[in-house]
Amino acid sequence: MNKNITPISDYAHTTLLGMNGGCPESPDGKHIVYSRKANLETNIQELWLCDIDLANHRKLLDAQMYNHNGLSATFVDNNRVVFRSSHEGSSKIYILNIYTAMVEYTVSGKEGHRAEQNKFPYNTSEAVYWLDCDTGKVVKIFENAHMVEEIVKAGYIPSEHTVNMSHMQLNPAITKVMMRIGVSDVNCKGGALLGGYDLQTGRFDFIPNKPVHQLWYDNDSYMAITLLQDGTPWERASRIDRYAVTGEILENLGGVGNHIDSSPCRQFFVGESLYRGGQIELFLYKKGVQEPLAVLDSHNFQIVARELKVHMNPSFSTCGKRIYYNRPVSEGRSVAMFADISEYV
Repeated sequence: MNKNITPISDYAHTTLLGMNGGCPESPDGKHIVYSRKANLETNIQELWLCDIDLANHRKLLDAQMYNHNGLSATFVDNNRVVFRSSHEGSSKIYILNIYTAMVEYTVSGKEGHRAEQNKFPYNTSEAVYWLDCDTGKVVKIFENAHMVEEIVKAGYIPSEHTVNMSHMQLNPAITKVMMRIGVSDVNCKGGALLGGYDLQTGRFDFIPNKPVHQLWYDNDSYMAITLLQDGTPWERASRIDRYAVTGEILENLGGVGNHIDSSPCRQFFVGESLYRGGQIELFLYKKGVQEPLAVLDSHNFQIVARELKVHMNPSFSTCGKRIYYNRPVSEGRSVAMFADISEYV
């Protein structure tokens, strides 16, 4: 392996990180949250914490979830993490204090990417909400039935999956929320919209032929993968672009990617190649340059990446000098890692 990449734990089995852009590091840069699994075939996981120097590893809680995005654990603030766990077929979201290992709040629903201003977004089959992680208060953002009405007005055809949204995410100012919305592919190639909702105006915006694995770039625009669906293999035709909420591409940010993230200063971007066979590579980009600044790591464990759904899911550290990611090391094991990118930034 590259000398600049480091396993977070020396645990002999599998360790996992959550969604891309979630950041497993605390805002003050003192702690890292991750999960452990005995093997990739079990749903049983444990939530773990360590210090930033990889010392003082300690178990926080037992949980269960499949491989894809692990427990989706991220920090709410310096003292608390939010994560998901499934029990009796129901997915629940937990706010847990890392110092007491006590659960402060629990809600049922599908988790968003991360908390903003201590507000964590999530959705159910009825509505989209945020949980105030300081008070436990739940605030309804919009009802799904209203969103479906607006989708129909915009000329798209809902499907049975439309209200089962994913990638829910508040912008930093908590004035907008965005999400992936499934629709019929009769008039929307790929069968999905990138949806945005303005909490101040009540307006929905929908981008058809959804760009992939979007994150907020700032309060009013997204960063996401553009797939040039012209018959070229996606991994050679994808690129990281910045989008207006109304769908226009504002600028190019980088080259090939799938799951992506950006440094806090928005000058560096990271993304891995898509899973269409061949080497899976983790690329670092300077803003606006499609040739990689560096290939940080690569692997060719296709069963883990594609069938067992352990994606690299890169996230920048709070200081912008580390990239956290999942790294399969065999067809039966994956390791939570970070790459030191100090020499590039």
